Amino acid sequence: MPRTKQELEHALAAYVADVLGGRRVCGRLERLAVERHVRDTDHGPSRGLRWNATRGFRAAWWIEHRTRFSKGEWAGKPFVLEGWQLFAVACLFGWERRVDGVWRRRFRTAYMSVARKNGKSEWAAAIGLTFLYPALALGGEVGGEVYSAATKRDQAAIVWRQAAGMVRKSPTLKREVAVHDSRYNLAHYESESRFEAVAADANTLDGLGPLCAIVDEYHAHPNSAVYDVLESGMGARREPLMLVITTAGGKREGACWDLETDAIRALEGLGEAEGVADDLFAFIARPDEGDDWALETTWRKANPNFGVSVHAEGIRIACDVAKRKPSARNEFLRKRLNLWTEGDVAWMGMDRWDACAGAVDLEALRGQPCYVGVDLSSTRDTTALVAVWPMHRVSKNLDSDYIAQKYAVVPWIFVPADTISERGPRERKLFEAWARDGLVTATSGDMVDYEAVWQQLLELNDRYGVQEAVFDRWQASALIGKCEQVGILTVAHGQGYKDMSPAMKLAETLIGRGQIDHGGHPVLRWMFSNVRVKRDPADNIKPDKARSADRIDGIVAMLMGLQRANANAEAGGEVRVWAIS
Repeated sequence: MPRTKQELEHALAAYVADVLGGRRVCGRLERLAVERHVRDTDHGPSRGLRWNATRGFRAAWWIEHRTRFSKGEWAGKPFVLEGWQLFAVACLFGWERRVDGVWRRRFRTAYMSVARKNGKSEWAAAIGLTFLYPALALGGEVGGEVYSAATKRDQAAIVWRQAAGMVRKSPTLKREVAVHDSRYNLAHYESESRFEAVAADANTLDGLGPLCAIVDEYHAHPNSAVYDVLESGMGARREPLMLVITTAGGKREGACWDLETDAIRALEGLGEAEGVADDLFAFIARPDEGDDWALETTWRKANPNFGVSVHAEGIRIACDVAKRKPSARNEFLRKRLNLWTEGDVAWMGMDRWDACAGAVDLEALRGQPCYVGVDLSSTRDTTALVAVWPMHRVSKNLDSDYIAQKYAVVPWIFVPADTISERGPRERKLFEAWARDGLVTATSGDMVDYEAVWQQLLELNDRYGVQEAVFDRWQASALIGKCEQVGILTVAHGQGYKDMSPAMKLAETLIGRGQIDHGGHPVLRWMFSNVRVKRDPADNIKPDKARSADRIDGIVAMLMGLQRANANAEAGGEVRVWAIS
């Protein structure tokens, strides 16, 4: 039965409590979405955000009281939202941001990723229908345009047909909204609004002014052309919504992967203090790293509608087929477990990195041996210099005879000031904030200022006495020559598997054991989130970027510094840190 607004409020509170209390089986990313919501209710006002529960529950109330399931065993019955669906609706409509003194809907983009058969198309159709009604004060406008878009007309029509079915099954909506099947058009004449399905020929989309655009199965789009055209058409709208619904794809590359990467960063709080992703809502239901894909608990994490529209028996049958037929495994992982199956994988979870955010006291490190890794960029990219200090011994390992060593890590990041404006909107906002706060050094012009890097290295040498400066010799000949002139020992460190595999495996061990203090530096944290792992047939590894536009220079420099600091500690008989192979 449709619920009252008070009942909806209680239902949302119960969902949040179940997720945070561990009573609901869900993956890390679903939990992060809930934690973000709770965190923003406390800290959002400082960034110009507010939680308007009345508006959020009005949208949910309208969906439950006006729309009906269009097919299946619940056809014709009220669309009663499951906890996760209610959470998403309430967030999309209830969160607001202050713009020019007026409170507007906060989220302009929403990324929803769940496994197949979890009702995401019907849920998206219900969201689209709300935008036909400006009287709801939920974001609808007179003359609203709602579009369902996909690579093919048949795919785009899936969400539209769900919406049309909802209209036909609803006693109220069928009186107010006309259904034109031949044109894939729903018309709400009172508000002069329409809901249509459009194909992926981006040339035919020019001139549209979407108030809400629903991009279905984005992983199947060959590029971002459709998304970009629809988004650019939203420019004149005050409270538009770009709603992306999808399951995971194959290769970890392309338009959908890029958006998912941004979504995960938003969930992990990257750039949160700078308000970088305040307009991006993300909900991703997925198993966690290391979960056994044959277990029911794993299935539940990818299927938030488990036991409702998705049942254990169906997944179990598909799982058995995947066990017997390796050729069916990736299909099972993508469609049933919402897992990307091809390409490079993330190095480590952000939770491990964040657990190493101990403060670093630079004054207390005077007299401690200092090792500096330097990753020089091409002429227009970021350049990183990272200092590593072996610190006091912290604990005896009960399984062997060595004393664990801890390392302090401090980065200095350099970027040509004129290139900041050329970056993507989210990255540009990050670098502008970091430059303002002194977290990156923005050097004048549009080229890397190697002299600024050299002066920082000299300062470290004067204050601490640099034991070694570690370089990839590419583009480093001038700096290496200067180091030799002042007596700083330089060490070459390659970027291939031979040198990088031991360095990455060492860092995995140190980070996993909490033997690094990096002070929670925001730029280094962002770069850590960009690192992906490449493997060769011998299981050697090296760092790579999630996307070509991403930066990992600071982590590469840290790896080189850690490797040399540990090697010298071993040679001196002070410490033995074994990398996990």
